[in-house]
Amino acid sequence: MNDRDTVLWPYSRRAAVLAVPLILFLLLVAVELMRASMGWPRAENERLVFIGIFFFSVLPLFLILVEILVQHGAVLEFKGLKVNLAQIPPAAPTIEFVATNIGVRTGAVNDSSSAQILDTLRDAMNREVVILDLEDGHAWWETRLLVLMAGAIRLGRPKAVVFLGTIGERQKQFFGWAYSEMIFRCLLRSDERFQRIYFRSQAAARQWRLIEPFPDGQMNPGPPAAIAGPVSLAQNRFFMAFSSGLPNEYAAEQLLASELGEKIENQGPPHSINLNRLQELFLPVLHSQSIDQDASKQDQLRQLTADDSEYIAVTSGRHYVQLVRRLSVLTVLVTNSVSSKA
Repeated sequence: MNDRDTVLWPYSRRAAVLAVPLILFLLLVAVELMRASMGWPRAENERLVFIGIFFFSVLPLFLILVEILVQHGAVLEFKGLKVNLAQIPPAAPTIEFVATNIGVRTGAVNDSSSAQILDTLRDAMNREVVILDLEDGHAWWETRLLVLMAGAIRLGRPKAVVFLGTIGERQKQFFGWAYSEMIFRCLLRSDERFQRIYFRSQAAARQWRLIEPFPDGQMNPGPPAAIAGPVSLAQNRFFMAFSSGLPNEYAAEQLLASELGEKIENQGPPHSINLNRLQELFLPVLHSQSIDQDASKQDQLRQLTADDSEYIAVTSGRHYVQLVRRLSVLTVLVTNSVSSKA
């Protein structure tokens, strides 16, 4: 699923093509109805009316063309106007890298180490786009990515994730990017254990939200009788629910990480995410196209037309440079256009 909120044409290219004859037909019918009922347009105005009809009919295609033109690798040149990607800010706010395995690089997450992930989660959830370096394919576990994406789904950020990795001796190579929502769905479907643990931890976190904060400085009073069952998950992990008397903002993710650690990571080596696993899990939703600054103009334009999503990656010989938005490219294009005419 592509998020189209920030682009000129909010639908697919196929919809733009289909819209042309539909708009043309509706406008022609409207003109004929006005001619029959109002006697308009008159003969001397018909030419202008039909020019206007043609313009509005092809407007969807025009918007798609502008979107293509305003994204370019190194330099986009159109009738003397140049756009340099160095002028375009990255999709902001971003974080250089999320701490490997969300802060617990080795060993299964347990009740004690689960608190180590909170700073990483807090930082990542304040960003629109985050970057994960998979390194040689052993740095990130599927369980930890699930925790990060569960938080993204609940809080709405990060919106997208960029995946980098090491190929041979080359580090920070661009593997692709994807929307957090799609990553989460693919991960959850990949393992039934993920589904059970996720929904169980969500149920416990919802029970915690029904508990009022307690006075600052007071010791954690322990789980109230209102939480069902003496051996329920909400009862056993109640110490995660509050911090200094106030609700722990990331209690749901801390609980999920702890449960994944106990039920999966402790049972054997969890799946690591290397390039092959990345494609196996996320191929349908992974945007692997990029505009290479060193490529020819023809290759750059070919990459531009290969993907119409909200973001597009800029690379240099597959080394990741930045992720940019189409709207940012359009802003630079319009600014340069106005400056060149001034």
